[in-house]
Amino acid sequence: MEGNTYRTIVFERFNNEAPDLASKLTGANISNELNDDIAKELTVHSFKEFLEKFSPDIYEVPVSETEIIYTLEKPVGRDIEPMKITDHSYYRMLEQCYEQKGTSGQSNLHFDDKAILEMLMPEAEIQEARRLRKLIREDLRKIEQAEKTGESSAAYEERLQDSLDRVNRTIRGSIIGMLPLAIDDSERKIQQLDKQLAAADASPDGTVPLLSGGTMEFGDDGRIVFKQIEASTTVETKEEEAPGMTVAGLIEADYESETDGQGKEFIKDLLVSVYAPSVAKASTNALASVEDIQASKDEETQKLLSYQSVYKNARASFIEQMSSIVGKLLGIKVLFDHATVKGGLNGTLMDGILIANSTIAELVHKDVRDGFKRYMEWMGKDQVAKEKIWFAVIPNVQDQWSAQSADDAASAKRKFKVGDYVRRGAQQSAPKKPQKNDGLTFGDLRSAIAILGDAKIMTFFNFQGNEKNGFGTITADYIAEHKEWFRDMKGAGHASYVYPNFTVVRERTIPLATPEQQQRFRAIGVVDDGMKLKVPAVYIDAAYPAAGIMIASQQPDYLRAKGLSVDPTLPCVRVNPADDRVKPYLMTKFNRENPLQWSEEIHRAIEQDGFGFVFSSDSLRIDGKKLENTYVLCANTLAKDKHEHYIPIEHKMIEDYVWCLYNDSNKKASGLQSLVPSLSRAWKTAAHHQENVNLMLRNDDENIAFEMEEGASPKIHIKLGNADVYVDNLKVDID
Repeated sequence: MEGNTYRTIVFERFNNEAPDLASKLTGANISNELNDDIAKELTVHSFKEFLEKFSPDIYEVPVSETEIIYTLEKPVGRDIEPMKITDHSYYRMLEQCYEQKGTSGQSNLHFDDKAILEMLMPEAEIQEARRLRKLIREDLRKIEQAEKTGESSAAYEERLQDSLDRVNRTIRGSIIGMLPLAIDDSERKIQQLDKQLAAADASPDGTVPLLSGGTMEFGDDGRIVFKQIEASTTVETKEEEAPGMTVAGLIEADYESETDGQGKEFIKDLLVSVYAPSVAKASTNALASVEDIQASKDEETQKLLSYQSVYKNARASFIEQMSSIVGKLLGIKVLFDHATVKGGLNGTLMDGILIANSTIAELVHKDVRDGFKRYMEWMGKDQVAKEKIWFAVIPNVQDQWSAQSADDAASAKRKFKVGDYVRRGAQQSAPKKPQKNDGLTFGDLRSAIAILGDAKIMTFFNFQGNEKNGFGTITADYIAEHKEWFRDMKGAGHASYVYPNFTVVRERTIPLATPEQQQRFRAIGVVDDGMKLKVPAVYIDAAYPAAGIMIASQQPDYLRAKGLSVDPTLPCVRVNPADDRVKPYLMTKFNRENPLQWSEEIHRAIEQDGFGFVFSSDSLRIDGKKLENTYVLCANTLAKDKHEHYIPIEHKMIEDYVWCLYNDSNKKASGLQSLVPSLSRAWKTAAHHQENVNLMLRNDDENIAFEMEEGASPKIHIKLGNADVYVDNLKVDID
């Protein structure tokens, strides 16, 4: 049966400006029209489409001459260009780390992530600034030449205006984008001054031509090069012969006109430094002593220190304030990478994924809860298979037990406090910077699982990544403790706790200044330069690859593409990614994080009852072939069977599939008495082809039967190995 048994909904907020499920369900009547609207606006079929619909813009907001903060909210009254978060070097760095780790075959301990430093440098912005500044100087020269010869300069003026507009857009979008180039330029100037110092030391009279006795030109690649003036040490230079001086004036005038004369000096100086570096000055004495050169070097070193400090603080600000949303976007990328054959931006799911763009806390709020419950039931248990939502993803749950929902704890969690306002004053009542995402409460999770369980939607969730729930740090005690949290949870049969979480990068402290630069800073009296950037550990919520693998397991085309044999007449609801036959074909795209095997205690805590949806990075061979990536160890729900073992997801999937067939029937006793035996015959016949991985019944001992005994509610009984699965609560008409 080629068709949907994988449609998925993701409960997370990505973009406050985009449509969201909570708003659509507030006070709404559940109807086909509402569902069509939700499907149109919230469904995505690829990661590319997701980014187009839900990737938020970010704004780089200067709050002082040298301090930058980042926000997802457009600043009121500020002319600041938005930036795509996926264009930022921090996002690209994490994306590249994720992609490289999966193919590295190395543990986290051995994976080389030293390239983080280089990836955090916005090379694209540097290259564009180099190109623009070379173009500005060339066009200005051509305009001057055209004026001297009487030729038209209109084409050059138009191109120069376009270049200045680009510079202006750079300022409005990201001042920080210019800093790496200014840092590189300063470093090159200092290196030239070091050569001057060496020459002065070797000179008989201790003097050499000063740096201003040459010109700062641009090479073919736009980098600064120093061109020594070959004339005598007495140099007469006119402004019109030194285009850089004119460029500096042009840049200053353009910036001041755009800021109504209120431009900040640091930004203006930075612009001039990047686009019009120093050139020859008029001078009657171009000789300089060691002291003169050293003073110039100290001045340039102080400028370099200033640039480095602003750059480091801005990068630290972005990482602190934007890590949460960056992690969320990567989670969706991971989901599509695992759910589609092609992966990447363009890997496509025919039935798509529903992006709620709302957190579960918003949806179980008292103002939305009833509409959310009705909508989930309508899209879950009330649907036939091809229309049903089968899976849900709830990431980022606080890793602490609590019975409270967000509503219960609302007063304690409110940021605005009347007492604080009175005691500290109105100016202290609002935070200046975005607040850290604290994740979903366990109480909200329990509320959601109860609703989604009633709707027959299998939900994958995980706790926030931390130092306790990674592959190398999880313990048997941690697992035992969390088992207790889920005891007697309503809806547990349609919930699966996914662990451990995946690590994209370990916590690192990266020096932004080279040893040579640090030595120079110390030479001007800066003992502790603070040029270190702390990159926190970044985790991928384990629910995303788990849901992705389950989506993949439900697609016949995906399974065939991996080399597995599939019966086209059957659904794939019984494909279990933890089965040895399937496991090598449905591995994650993550490396085996832990070089060591888990202890016997950890394995016992997991396998004695099959707790959760578990990924493992232990070394494993199947049919003589070593599994290079992390794989699924077990895939179970949080409900237990009569043997006190957690029920496999595949059993619940079969139960839900048969329920959908019941929904699609006439719901009469005679109809079911005919339908179920025909299913049994077809499924047993299909079992003769054991090469297929999607068999519904795997041997003659397994069976499906309709049971309608006098005095008892009718039910469908499915025998699967040693397990008995019942589809009950059937409303059957007696005919």
